[in-house]
Amino acid sequence: MTNQIAKNNYRSLLLGICLTALTVILICFNWYWLRANYINLTRNHFKTGQKVFVIPQLFDANSKFSNIGVLRMIRPVNELDIDLMNISDSQKASLKKKLDPSLKPYLIFNHMWFGATELKAAKTSFIGNFITHEILNTMGEKGNLIKYSFCQISPRSDLLYDNSQSFKMPYNYTWANSKYYLLTESITDEELPSFVR
Repeated sequence: MTNQIAKNNYRSLLLGICLTALTVILICFNWYWLRANYINLTRNHFKTGQKVFVIPQLFDANSKFSNIGVLRMIRPVNELDIDLMNISDSQKASLKKKLDPSLKPYLIFNHMWFGATELKAAKTSFIGNFITHEILNTMGEKGNLIKYSFCQISPRSDLLYDNSQSFKMPYNYTWANSKYYLLTESITDEELPSFVR
C-alpha cells in the first residue's frame, strides 16, 4: 500500500514537472503573440470612427520620446509587380530570378509621425479616428518578425509630419496598401485635460 502511494506521488510530481516545463516552453515560443493579445484585451476598447489621442506620457518633461511614429505595411515584390514595370523583358526575367519566397509582409516605421511640439502648438492630442485593431508582424530588434498589437487609424493630415520621401524601402519590398497604423499602447480615448476647452 505504501509503495502504491509513493508511485502515485512520484507520477503526480513527474506530471507536474512536465506540465510546468511545457507551459514555460509554450510561453517562450509564443511570447510576442501572448503579449500582443494581452495588450489587445487590456487596451483595445475603441469603436470604429472614435477619436484617438496620443498618450499623456508623450508630453511629460522627462519623456524619452518626442513623437509617436506611424507605421505602414510593406510586402515582398511579386512577379505581377515586375510584369507591370516599364523595363525590358530580359530585365524582368533577371528580377524574377532574384525574388525571395521566404520574405513576409510586415509593418515598418516610414518617417511619418505626430510630434509633441506640433501637438502642443495646436493645443490638442487628437491625432485621428480609429478604424480597426490588428495583431500584425513588425521587425524585432534582432531582425526577426514578431507579432504586436496595432490600431489602424485615419490620421489627421494637418498634424502628421511626413518625411517619407527620405524613407528607404527594404530590398525586394513594396507598399502593401495605404493604411496607417500606431502601436496600441501609444493611443488613448481621452483628450489631455490641459487641452480641453
